[in-house]
Amino acid sequence: MKICTTSLAGRLALVCSALCLSAGGLLAENAPNPDRLLQEMSSKLAAARTLRVVAEREIDPALAEHSKAATKSRITIVAQRPNMLVAESAARGDTRHVYADGRHLTFYDPEKKFYATVPFSGSIDALVDELHHVYGFTPPVAEFVRTDVRGDIRQKTQHVSYLGRARYPSGFLGLNGVECHRLLLAGRGADAELWIGDGDLLPHRLIATLKAHPNRPQMKVDFRDWKLGAKVQHEEFAFVPPKGAMRIPVKTTAQMTPVTPTGHAKKVQKS
Repeated sequence: MKICTTSLAGRLALVCSALCLSAGGLLAENAPNPDRLLQEMSSKLAAARTLRVVAEREIDPALAEHSKAATKSRITIVAQRPNMLVAESAARGDTRHVYADGRHLTFYDPEKKFYATVPFSGSIDALVDELHHVYGFTPPVAEFVRTDVRGDIRQKTQHVSYLGRARYPSGFLGLNGVECHRLLLAGRGADAELWIGDGDLLPHRLIATLKAHPNRPQMKVDFRDWKLGAKVQHEEFAFVPPKGAMRIPVKTTAQMTPVTPTGHAKKVQKS
């Protein structure tokens, strides 16, 4: 009795293909809703009246050179809603502080012992916007202390999708890892991968890739320690000039951009 091997192989291929399609469909149906995960994370962060977070940021050298930022830095943020925040960015030989005590906004450079203070009494959300639009920078990780993290992310992305699960390493030798959901936050100029804890619903890792750059450089942020409802002291947010510190005027982005007699902004040539 002869068996047509070609026909048998074709049937097996069709069966395997059908099984794969069924499994793929089943996985897609069982995959968590990425937008719901974003909302649950956002709601949990917003519900915390006080919080502390420590994060480590690493930037590809090509991107660090363009942004004049350190390739590696340690970020610490302490916040008390609605309007107090202190942020520290520490890198080798370069540490910066931002203080908001509900009445003033202060920038402090402990290496140079320079500080600048301006009146500011807005909310933490307004503070993040003020720093970005008026002074041209946002403290790293500050977006995650907003009252609507999901809304901010959705405003900056074109679509959000679910990538799967991964284990975020933590503790000694990574033995106390955290199971996370991986979300793709696709934007126009950059894509980001956000890891949200399956159990704690907190952000644990953010990897952003700059698509416009030919080498597609990345920035990675690892959230090492979240403390929601942390005990804070009012004095933490009030800046007291150390002995020998010098107060200097603070310049906005508009003041730092030269203007030609015609009223148009002039590009500054980098040396």
